[in-house]
Amino acid sequence: MNSTPKVSIIVPVYNCEKYLHQCVDSIVAQTLREIEIILVDDGSTDGSPAICDEYAAKDSRVKVIHKKNEGMGVAYNTGMAEAKGEYIGFVETDDWIEPEMYEELYDKAIEQNVDVIKSLYMEHSADGSTKFVNIFGKAPYINTKVCNPLHMSRFVYRHTSHWSALYKKEFLSRDNIQFPNTPGASFQDMVFNWYVYAKMKSCFILPKGFYNYRVGLSTQSVSQGYVAAKNIVRVHKYIQEEVLRDRLHKTYKEIHLKFLYNSFLNSWKNPKRLHGFQRLAFLAAISKIGKKYFPDIYFTQFDQVQKKDFLRVIHHPVWYFISFIAYSFVSDASSKTLKILGLPVYKKKIEKEKQKNYIFGICIKKSFQKEDIRKTYICGLPLLTCKKKSDKIKKYIFGICYGSEPIPQPPFAEDIHLLRVITHANAISHTHRMTFTKYKNCHAGQDVVLLGTGPSLNYFEPIKNCVYVGVNKAASYKKVHLDYIFFQDYWHPHTKDILADIRELKGTVKFYGILQEEVHVGWSIPESIALRDQAERYYVISQWYFPPVHFTYDIANEPLGCCGSVSYAALQFILWTNPRRIYLVGQDCSAGYFDHTESFFKTASKNNLEKGWREMKQFIKLYYPDIEIISINPRGLHGMFKDMYTRSYLEEHPEINVETRNIIETI
Repeated sequence: MNSTPKVSIIVPVYNCEKYLHQCVDSIVAQTLREIEIILVDDGSTDGSPAICDEYAAKDSRVKVIHKKNEGMGVAYNTGMAEAKGEYIGFVETDDWIEPEMYEELYDKAIEQNVDVIKSLYMEHSADGSTKFVNIFGKAPYINTKVCNPLHMSRFVYRHTSHWSALYKKEFLSRDNIQFPNTPGASFQDMVFNWYVYAKMKSCFILPKGFYNYRVGLSTQSVSQGYVAAKNIVRVHKYIQEEVLRDRLHKTYKEIHLKFLYNSFLNSWKNPKRLHGFQRLAFLAAISKIGKKYFPDIYFTQFDQVQKKDFLRVIHHPVWYFISFIAYSFVSDASSKTLKILGLPVYKKKIEKEKQKNYIFGICIKKSFQKEDIRKTYICGLPLLTCKKKSDKIKKYIFGICYGSEPIPQPPFAEDIHLLRVITHANAISHTHRMTFTKYKNCHAGQDVVLLGTGPSLNYFEPIKNCVYVGVNKAASYKKVHLDYIFFQDYWHPHTKDILADIRELKGTVKFYGILQEEVHVGWSIPESIALRDQAERYYVISQWYFPPVHFTYDIANEPLGCCGSVSYAALQFILWTNPRRIYLVGQDCSAGYFDHTESFFKTASKNNLEKGWREMKQFIKLYYPDIEIISINPRGLHGMFKDMYTRSYLEEHPEINVETRNIIETI
């Protein structure tokens, strides 16, 4: 073997004969051949030492070190002292790696000349499920050389995953970076990760997953209950006193405080880790760290809710504990739960058209509403039913009609309604002729890309010579220049940010929608904002709750149909321009947004979106049969149009059968 291998892989071995063969086999099979494999037997008492010697006898690249048991940190350091490679990697014996891992990481590290190169990984649970893990989310430093670690705080916010990286040996030696000598597996990786973060001069994040990480094993620190919670406290003290004591930049303290908060939440929310007054002791320890090491912090890494929560932990731990025991309220999109003294006193659960109310776990009230029928059940009995029939509402108790009443109508209702319809129709026709007539067939023979805001947008790479149309938050997508942007949901929780991003766009035609007032009062974008932004106006018939869906062919005279997403309006406009091909990208916002903020779509609206797309498919087939529709990285639209995938998406979704998929080559 070459005396200076490209990569040294250190494997700490302790009583792991069950997984050891799979682990070492995956390292031996690396496509990068110029490696050395250092197996550090940390005093194992099972068959692990013999297995290590077996590999050393078969492969000259394998070196075995037998030593007494001193813990994982010492085992890592022992291997690092013996390593000869340009870069050093780590593999834990519970896990295994993909064959191309070190070749790709090493080549990219040499190309970029970085101290650290880090990749992503896959989690494998005991139930056989696999999850691709991206700890960096949509961070702007992905796939880019970073020379200031302060710009990449998620490096330490999230899972350390030191084993999914390569570290330049010269860098580790220069700054004397090692794992701390703590018993067992007491989060030495966290301290090592902070040493690396505080000292490194350059880093590169490669958005690929090579490492297969088993979760839920009894040997892992996260499964050690209250002992792990206490060790977390010790680790944060160590980071302040040893790692960051000579770091003068205050941002490191700000980032460490957020790291401390995340560690606190992980332990506090884990029912298997803290019980009874262990919680109070843990709170007191966290509070002490906060007061001692962070007396003048500005919480720059926190939002207001997180800041308020952690200030209570630091300054009022006893009250925080009492409040947690006495009262807790948990709310999400589908349920609300009130607990008093740990007991679920009240719970409201929402399921599509149903709403259930529980007291002490017993369903006492269930409401069901669909179209013109509303039913209410009390303790399982159908107590009250209301039915709308023609112009009357009939009411029933226990299935017996006890009365009916006409639906109230104002005087001259029919005349007033007709006048409003005529006036509104004239306004729509006039506005749409002014807005859309000039765009008829303007992109004939061209390709158009419609950018939604779902997470699959992160896997899209620009296609050459296309017209780009974005909706809502796509205004902040920087990889392409948007030719058009559509925005119509003034009630959107991110409206302020979206409008600010739209105003920054140069040379982009802006379209601001007007929702029908009868359905959504106050939801339309005000005319003053449209004038300020020099935006075109258009009308939308919201059919979210009022099927059947009506999409329009003649957008120069009729309102655009909508079914809960601005993408429908944008697509009707694109069809009007008569392109050759339309690419649908990021049309999965019900799963979240591409910038990793939470989606406000509920399950019911998601179902309506899917219904709307099915209607849209029929509309296109009838009126635009010659226009090809392609879904890129489809999720909700899977199988609806022609499906194609980008290579980056397939790399991070191994469950997709590549052989049966169309791959789009982007430029």
